[in-house]
Amino acid sequence: MSDWRTRLQPTIKFFSPDGNQFEAKWKGDTREIEKMIGEFTFPGRNGSVLQDLGSRGARYPLTIYFDGPNHDLTASAFFEAIKERGSWQVEHPVHGFMELQPIRVSTVDNPTESGNVTEITSEWVEPLDEETLETARQAWGVIDQLQKDLNAASAQSFDDTAPE
Repeated sequence: MSDWRTRLQPTIKFFSPDGNQFEAKWKGDTREIEKMIGEFTFPGRNGSVLQDLGSRGARYPLTIYFDGPNHDLTASAFFEAIKERGSWQVEHPVHGFMELQPIRVSTVDNPTESGNVTEITSEWVEPLDEETLETARQAWGVIDQLQKDLNAASAQSFDDTAPE
């Protein structure tokens, strides 16, 4: 059975809507979910009635690094490719395959302090398919498989530590 060390990947890979491919270094970032809450208040009453309306698409702020002798050219090509219309396929080092829509990208040009590296900061959102109303990961069953792997690992861990 694999553990987290074998599941993690050393780089992040991007595949643009037009087929451009990029591979970059990645140190770590957050991912965020924002809940949609309906809030209702009534005259003469303190407090609110809340209605959970689900959540927005998961957001992935990603800071990536292009390095090597042509890092500046690769970073520039990535920056230009962001203009392509449509969502991107991403092989995330931690979360695996995802389909993400870029919503903001910035290049950090700093040749005096990091002459061999170009830093890109970006924000991406995981969209739903308009027809199925599922994310690509849900449609491909990735989440179900990850859940099965987690359950199997938890059961094995319990079995390994349970007294006989």
